Amino acid sequence: MRDLLEQFPQVQLRTVHHSAGPTAELAVALVLAAARAIVPADQGMRTGDWTARYVPPNPTMILGEHPALVIGYGEVGRRIARALNGLGMRVHVVRSTEQSGVDGDIRIHPRSELPQLVSQARVVALAIPGSPATDGLFGAGLIAQLPEPSVLVNVARATVVDERALYERLRAGGVAAGLDVWWEEARSADAVTGVTASTYPFHELPNVVLSPHRGGAFSLREVRDLRLEHVEAILRELAQAE
Repeated sequence: MRDLLEQFPQVQLRTVHHSAGPTAELAVALVLAAARAIVPADQGMRTGDWTARYVPPNPTMILGEHPALVIGYGEVGRRIARALNGLGMRVHVVRSTEQSGVDGDIRIHPRSELPQLVSQARVVALAIPGSPATDGLFGAGLIAQLPEPSVLVNVARATVVDERALYERLRAGGVAAGLDVWWEEARSADAVTGVTASTYPFHELPNVVLSPHRGGAFSLREVRDLRLEHVEAILRELAQAE
């Protein structure tokens, strides 16, 4: 597709980002749920168990004033970065280019600095597209760099992360995760049960919040309205450019 478009430089390609806001919102929800061990506390309360108040699940952590790293700075990544900044975190982002800079309070870094940034981050959020260039980007080496405590959230594509290395790191403890994308997924609304999301039993780990790839899934009416708004904005922009 890219090669074909290069043959027609006069053709402008635009993407409708109507799901960027909801996806970023879910990413932040996963950060908070994993960081504060919301799911184990909820499950305990349903049986009258208040242990989580007096013996916090491991890990639980405070986010404010700590570093956060967002990998990918497109429409979704920007929203996640701003939200984490609003929580009082010191936000760093890595883009696909090798450029450094600042965007308000947010610091932009080249990909070559990933190991150092990961090793210092209390939150790492993946918001990059899945592609041959990003497959396995967050591999065993970077997973091993995650400090304790920290949270890894993935709303990108599962293929970005080394499946086995992530499971083993989470099983060892000290790190939490919120995962909205999986290596195997249900592909249609008529076959939604009995689908195993991974070769590894992530569902057995109390430090993982599992979400069924629903970052951009919301009511049909809201989907339609948001999509129309974004298409309208693109059309207005194109009309003004002529």
